[in-house]
Amino acid sequence: MARISREGEEIIMKVYIGIDWSENKHDVCFLHETGEVLLVKQIPHTIAGFQQLDQARQSLGVGRQEVIIGLETAHNLLVDYLWEQSYEQIYVLPPAAVKSAQKRYRQSGAKDDAWDAHLIANLLRTDQRCYTAWQPDQPLTRQIRAEVRFAQQLDKRWCGMVIGCVRSCCVTILLHWMPFRIWTVWWA
Repeated sequence: MARISREGEEIIMKVYIGIDWSENKHDVCFLHETGEVLLVKQIPHTIAGFQQLDQARQSLGVGRQEVIIGLETAHNLLVDYLWEQSYEQIYVLPPAAVKSAQKRYRQSGAKDDAWDAHLIANLLRTDQRCYTAWQPDQPLTRQIRAEVRFAQQLDKRWCGMVIGCVRSCCVTILLHWMPFRIWTVWWA
């Protein structure tokens, strides 16, 4: 993606990556420094999905040092993955700033994740000076955060299983005893 100038010097071109984050998937928009959309992609929130993001960057012929990434949250495994893969220009845009900018670019209030990813990339392209580059937490803080997230997910799954079991038991008991109870109350 680098160009050669008339003097023979290599000029690095920037590519902005906007990521609209969610729990299960991420919408990603690769935006050229001129504002041209290079690629729009959706990846799952898995290591394989994160690797797809990296492969998409490589397929565009762009080095890690040439990309500037923007997203709305710093507390997720995607940011940790990007940092560990040597992406050093990561910006966390305040969700309020992104929300207020939506009206600047679009009158409709309809939610569109791919468009939000484009908006994040474009905000970073036009207003990068307004945002501060993200710096990672200490390794211990990241480890604690990952363990807390894991415990929360286990808690959700465990509660869902318990509720499902209780519901199943209640239905079984009601189906077994209700006809008898209704019959005895009716004839009593």
